[in-house]
Amino acid sequence: MMMKLDAVTLMMMNLFNEAFRFNARCIFPAVVPVHFAILFMIQSNNYILSSDFVATNRKLDIRESISLWKLIHNPEMATVDDIFTLVFDKRSYGVKASTT
Repeated sequence: MMMKLDAVTLMMMNLFNEAFRFNARCIFPAVVPVHFAILFMIQSNNYILSSDFVATNRKLDIRESISLWKLIHNPEMATVDDIFTLVFDKRSYGVKASTT
């Protein structure tokens, strides 16, 4: 299924706010980790990640590009691994958040 033309574009600057809104509107009262909220947003076919998650001042990363392509053209096949690949800094995997 192709992404809707009126889908909300998720960029680095609005991702967390949109995820919070989606959670409040569609998931609440359940509490899910943010990466699952983003996955559910993409799978809803109402949101699309912008290319700023792969476009930097370097060559495109093939893994990131393939994940973004899949999310755009086949969002129901998106996985949490795709979200980690595109959204989160690989250096932070497995690092516990500070609570102090």
